[in-house]
Amino acid sequence: MPILVGGTGLYVDAVIFDYQFGADVDQDLRGQLMAMTLEQLQQYCRDHDISLPENEKNKRYIIRAIETVTTVKKRRHELIDNTIVVGIATDKVLLRSRIEKRAEQLFEDGVVKEAKQLGKKYGWESESMTSNIYPLLRAYSEGVLSLDEVKGKSAILDWRLAKRQMTWLKRNPFIHWASLDEAKIYLDQRLVKPE
Repeated sequence: MPILVGGTGLYVDAVIFDYQFGADVDQDLRGQLMAMTLEQLQQYCRDHDISLPENEKNKRYIIRAIETVTTVKKRRHELIDNTIVVGIATDKVLLRSRIEKRAEQLFEDGVVKEAKQLGKKYGWESESMTSNIYPLLRAYSEGVLSLDEVKGKSAILDWRLAKRQMTWLKRNPFIHWASLDEAKIYLDQRLVKPE
């Protein structure tokens, strides 16, 4: 039995709603969109009835939303067969505390050394080095931020990401929300095979 855990909201939706994607990205369209300002992109979405992404102040997210409309050819409105979707509902105070502990753990596990090695090998400008923590670690390695500032900012960025993910996921009416213990009971009941 396959179990899908985590991933971005779009990634999860692509699987459970069986998205059928079209051709590769239209490079001409992408070039036109990249040349537009943030305000122009937002207006383009309004003019073409395209929903703005949660992070509507991020040009890359808006461009991807526009491209998605042109490349997703088919999408189901119901879950694929034999699918159970469970969301773990966590108290916001507890979730924030876990995010802060995770940020601290990253540094204990050597994320600074790892980032410096990756930055040297692939370059700080590569797409994979643009996620939440890497620009902060770059600023730290260049002496712009202190380690404590990086830890604090990292936790804040992860908290904001978690909130955006929750906003996306709460749109899905097929998710059964439960605490971790309740989710285990729910899954046990749903997965039991009749005798």
